[in-house]
Amino acid sequence: MPRLAPWMPKMVFFAFGINPKTAETKPIGSGVFVAIPSDLFVDVTHVYAVTCHHVAIDTHAIRVNSAEEGKSRPIDIEPSDWEKSDSGDDLAAADVTDLLSLQEDSVSALVPEMLGTKRFIEGVELGIGEDGFMLGLFADLPGKTHNLVAAKFGNISLLADDKEPIRQGNGVRRPSHLFDMRSRPGFSGSPVFVYRTPEGDIRDIAFGIHEDPPPISGLLSRWHEDMYASEQYYKRQQKLHNNAFIKLLGVHSAQFHDPVKIIEVEKLVSAEGADVALKEGDKLKIPNSVAVTVPAWEIWPLINKPVFKEKRRRREEAAEKDRASRNDPEPESNAFGESGDEKNPRHREDFNSLLGAAAQKREREG
Repeated sequence: MPRLAPWMPKMVFFAFGINPKTAETKPIGSGVFVAIPSDLFVDVTHVYAVTCHHVAIDTHAIRVNSAEEGKSRPIDIEPSDWEKSDSGDDLAAADVTDLLSLQEDSVSALVPEMLGTKRFIEGVELGIGEDGFMLGLFADLPGKTHNLVAAKFGNISLLADDKEPIRQGNGVRRPSHLFDMRSRPGFSGSPVFVYRTPEGDIRDIAFGIHEDPPPISGLLSRWHEDMYASEQYYKRQQKLHNNAFIKLLGVHSAQFHDPVKIIEVEKLVSAEGADVALKEGDKLKIPNSVAVTVPAWEIWPLINKPVFKEKRRRREEAAEKDRASRNDPEPESNAFGESGDEKNPRHREDFNSLLGAAAQKREREG
């Protein structure tokens, strides 16, 4: 397994629910941050917490690590704050743009270009046996003062087939990937990645020229710059190194279960002293190592639901009014870190046009 980039665990959050017996919070799952840079304002980025719907309905807070090492902070999010996927997939998202702090939180996020679409899977001829990993909550050791993000590693067992839906964690049968990675409870909502690399090191594949994680917001052009660098880097790698890449394959929703039959049972006693109600002939289902994974292409339509689009519109409108009230000049550099010059006086217009085309492309691929 190659080394991971330092920013990768920072994109993961832990979801917390309420213990009904003690009324205390308890970790119940994982999730990933996904960011959409504004097509109009280089200083505005919209950030979404994405997890499984069956996790979201019991989530009352998410926990993110703080910029101060060894510490974290909870962010209050109620079950009603989440929007579920219209497709029926076990996915939910919440807009957390205004709840995160660039100064207080040590977080990162995926950009839409890292979502594994159907077109991408076909283009690189992704298939069974491909390497991958997921990052999330190890239920037995969540961390007392901060998130201890754990990893599981494995390979693709089966890619999603529209004609063969699989039961996800919310009980709905939908096209799903199967990933053999020795899963266990607590990883529901975890991002599942697939990768290829000729050098055994994926730290720089995602963003090419940047070693540090992209910020959530605040730096005027960094998000778009990273997106552009990532796109160019992918193109070079695909030509030179047989489609070297790292992409989000999907979100871990459930463990595939194997049916078993009790053949012989001795008298068993539970920790409370009561007889365990197992007898010969009983049929059980036990979770195996295969993770049911909601395809990443379902995330894009989820975070583009009308309610989220309207929030983005209002946020950008407020940013425009705030800039006008402060009489701020336009940023001197464009998204590629180059100022417009006499050689290309329409550089900014060309860039905005490019972003609009990219957004339309993402909608078509989703």
